[in-house]
Amino acid sequence: MKVGAGHGIVNRLKLILLISVAFTVSFNLSAQPNDTENLKPRAQWLQVGYTSNALGYGVNRALNKVFWQGRVHIKQGFSINYQRNIFYYKKFFAIDWGINVSAWQTSGRNPDFDPSLPEEWFFTFSVFPVFRINFVNTQNLETYLFYTVGGPSCISKTTLDGYDVGKHFIFLDNMGLATFFGTKKQYNVELRIGHYSNADLFPPNHGVKVPLTLLLGYRF
Repeated sequence: MKVGAGHGIVNRLKLILLISVAFTVSFNLSAQPNDTENLKPRAQWLQVGYTSNALGYGVNRALNKVFWQGRVHIKQGFSINYQRNIFYYKKFFAIDWGINVSAWQTSGRNPDFDPSLPEEWFFTFSVFPVFRINFVNTQNLETYLFYTVGGPSCISKTTLDGYDVGKHFIFLDNMGLATFFGTKKQYNVELRIGHYSNADLFPPNHGVKVPLTLLLGYRF
């Protein structure tokens, strides 16, 4: 997955700009004078997650028009996620920031070099923004789509399954579906796919494809 130098980071900036414009327009259209009842105190939550390629990479491939792929394929992984809300408007939109620590096992798959490489483990640490679009909001349920784009990250290895992913500095992208539920909407369940790449800052930029991840969380 290599494109022209700088193209990856430009695409991310364009996406952030598009989301910001959509948020501004929708917020101005939906807001009412003195409409403060929908603004909620900032919340934070912790999540633990497990990633597996047991169901393949079909979701990643199906969304390749709106989400990045990657030559390195993740077999499984374990994640700890902290997320904090910084803006919330329950009718439509929310913005969060978060921290993620993950351990990943590669699939050992490299048809371009050697199809039977040994699987290997590596680690990542990320700080990231999250844009959420809420489409269900009841007393006990809040369901939303989310997109994480361009989260600066540190990766422990720069060669994975024979592919060069650049330097130890890399970016995290996620997209998925999640919901809060419970009497105080304190529980969280999330399904997402992910991607790591260096946005062509340090070619080559083969990227890392992360299959479906299930996360369970608690908001406090």
